[in-house]
Amino acid sequence: MNLRLLFNPRAGVVGWLAFPFMVIFERLGPLVEVTGYLFAIVGFLLGIVSYEAFAAIENIGYRQLTAIWQVLGLIPWSIRGGANLHPMVFPPFL
Repeated sequence: MNLRLLFNPRAGVVGWLAFPFMVIFERLGPLVEVTGYLFAIVGFLLGIVSYEAFAAIENIGYRQLTAIWQVLGLIPWSIRGGANLHPMVFPPFL
């Protein structure tokens, strides 16, 4: 991630709007979502959250699984310091 781009006046709209949006909502969103699911489960187990509210979680199953996968991908990405891209090798065109 190019943090020098963040709020850099020379970057223009990308540095002031697009990049901060990506960092806040696209990168940290799955972490907030999974944390919310964990709080909902704990609240249900402690009797704080009713069954009706607990059953209202949208798209039960796949959405939660996707959020967990995103967090599991976010952790190594954060530790490593960004993407570790390798050049793609394509077979010869016949």
